[in-house]
This record gives sequence, C-alpha cells and structure tokens, in this order.
Amino acid sequence: MNWVDWVLPLVANFFIAIVGWLVSLRRADVGVVDIIFPLFFVAGFLIISIRHFDGDLSVLIAASLLLAWSVRLSAHLLVRNLSQPEDRRYREIRSKYQGFSWKSLFIIFGFQAFAAWIVAAPLFVVASSQSNMHWMHWAAAAVIAGGIVVEGIADWQLSRFNLHNEVDNGVFDQGLWRYSRHPNYFGELCVWLGFYCYALPSGGAWTIFSPLLMFFFLLRFTGVLRMEKGMAQRRPAYADYMLRTSALFPTIPRPKSGGSSSAKGSGAH
Repeated sequence: MNWVDWVLPLVANFFIAIVGWLVSLRRADVGVVDIIFPLFFVAGFLIISIRHFDGDLSVLIAASLLLAWSVRLSAHLLVRNLSQPEDRRYREIRSKYQGFSWKSLFIIFGFQAFAAWIVAAPLFVVASSQSNMHWMHWAAAAVIAGGIVVEGIADWQLSRFNLHNEVDNGVFDQGLWRYSRHPNYFGELCVWLGFYCYALPSGGAWTIFSPLLMFFFLLRFTGVLRMEKGMAQRRPAYADYMLRTSALFPTIPRPKSGGSSSAKGSGAH
C-alpha cells in the first residue's frame, strides 16, 4: 500500500458523506447516515481492489462477504428508517446545537466517514495484498459469515416482533435477545473481528485498532450506552432485563425477578 491507497478511500468517503448529508437536509433526518454507513467501507475496498487486483481468491471472498454485509445492513436500515421518525439519539444531538442542519455535515456525516475509514484498515490491507488462500482466511470468513447471520437474525426477530405488537412500554426478550440485549451488535463485532483476522496472512496484525475501535463504538459511544440511556425510565421492565441479560456477549440469562412481560422490542442499530 502507498499513500494513494489511503487518500482515495478517504476522499470517496467524504463525497458519499456530502451526498448523504444533502439527502438528510431534504428529509430533515440525519438517520440517513446509518443507511449509507456500509458504503464507506465498500467504496474504499473497491477502489483499492481495482488498483491492485490480480485475480486473488482471497480478495474475491472478502469482497463477497463485505457486499453481503453491506447490502443486508443498508437494506434493513432503509426499510426501518423510512417508516419511522428520526432516531431518538439523533434528536437529542440535534437539540444541543443551533444550526444543526449545517453542523451535522461535520459532527455526524464527516465524523462517521472518517471513523469508517479508520475501521476499514484491515479491508485495505486485504484489497492491496497478493496473498494466496490461507487457513486463516477460511477461519476468518466463517467468523464473518457467522456474524452476518447472527446480526441478520437478530434484526429480523426484532422487526417481526415490533410489526405484530403495539405495546411500547416493555422489552423483547425472546430468540437471540434472550441471551444478549444487543445480539445485532454482537454480530457486528464478529464481522469486524473476522475481517481483522482475514488481514493477518497479509501482514495486517497492526490493524488491531480496527476491531477494538468498533468494540468501543458499539459498547460505549454510539451503541449500547446511548441506546439504553433512560431506557429503564421509559420502559420499567427494561431494568429487570438489564439485570438478567448480558449487554453484548451472549450468556445464559438469569431467571426473571418478577412478572415482567415481553412487549415491543427496544434494540436497534
């Protein structure tokens, strides 16, 4: 890799961010950034692959997995977000800034474009490599595929439950959500840990910051912590759910402490 392989994906990400921002102005909803987020990774990978591709099977498999992850996630978020108002997390941020419509270009779209560029480092290593298939590639591909499946099942279970339930004061604690309060985030973490491992045969050990940064985002920054802020007050049964169910990594849940009932789900991307 050379400096061009780093600069071109960053330029592409900022271009995508500007287009997404313009769409968000028209819709008055910065949740558009969630829908285009996977494109930040696909764009950089494709740019570098085109520059270096030499028919390597490892690159083709990585591309297939990345496209599967991005298409599924973007499609899920597109269908979900089009039928709902702006996400509560973004409404809270909007309320803190005057002139938020303009500032969102930098603090929402620009930030996520830059963060995705950093997290995508293992993908850039894979796209620029000329390595033959290694057993680590196959193991990592299995982890990535498993993460995509877990994330997809979790999103489908929650969407299906919300579709058939009108109550909005409880929690969804069935299926994968019985073992983790955010199984979709766990699946997402598996995807990025898998891509890091996929880059190891190509000398990508130095990109360890990628899954660590994604873990931080999912647990403390944009994911679990922000999703669950005030949740127990809005949905009383959620406090019991938090006591008996792991936040991210699936575990056997503790017994219910009382007669709390399952109601409309609260997990989301």
